[in-house]
Amino acid sequence: MRCSGDGFGFSVRLLMVLFCLLMTVSTLHAEESNNAAAAEGVTSEKGPAPSLGRRYVSDNFSITMRRGNARHYKVVKVIRTGESLDLLEEHSNGWNRVRIRKSGLEGWVLKRFLSAERPAKTKLDAAIGARIKAESARDRLRHEVSELKKRLRNQDALEKELARVKKISSNALTLAEENKVLRANLARSHEELTAVTDEKRLLKKRSDTHFFLAGAGVLILGLIVGGILARRGRQSGYGGLM
Repeated sequence: MRCSGDGFGFSVRLLMVLFCLLMTVSTLHAEESNNAAAAEGVTSEKGPAPSLGRRYVSDNFSITMRRGNARHYKVVKVIRTGESLDLLEEHSNGWNRVRIRKSGLEGWVLKRFLSAERPAKTKLDAAIGARIKAESARDRLRHEVSELKKRLRNQDALEKELARVKKISSNALTLAEENKVLRANLARSHEELTAVTDEKRLLKKRSDTHFFLAGAGVLILGLIVGGILARRGRQSGYGGLM
């Protein structure tokens, strides 16, 4: 019976200890909920808190933002290196309340992970980005310069072609004038040729007439001579008969 009583007493004490632990856990959970609600309530009722300065997440860190200023509070976001934050409140336990500038989300982070200066990694990334932009701008300018050179070469070619066309046009005008002069000379030569041809025809006609007249004269002269000779012959015959 004594052993049974001792076992019963131990069970009762164990139950009381478990009950106390449960009460303690419930109390801590209630305090955490109240603190989180209070922290959220300040933001929602009063609007965004004024910034005490800008802070950045230090190099080589991805830190956690929590609802309260202790590690047992719930994580609301993981913030990477170089994230720009507004400092809202500094607590003596080493936690700072901050606001992410991009999203406006507020929470608590450890002060030792923050820096007032932009971290080297962010500066390096910015420098790399600026270099990439500069190289892109340089390549674009090179392309534009190349295009301008092509246009200048094309313009030079066009100017040369224009000069050639102008020269041809000038030559064409000169040729037109020369052609006009040649046509006039040809017309005069044609007129002269016509006159010479007409004169030749006239001379030929005169030559034919002279030839005809000469032939007729020779014929008449032959007839006359023949007549005279015939008359003399007859006269000679008459003399012999006598």
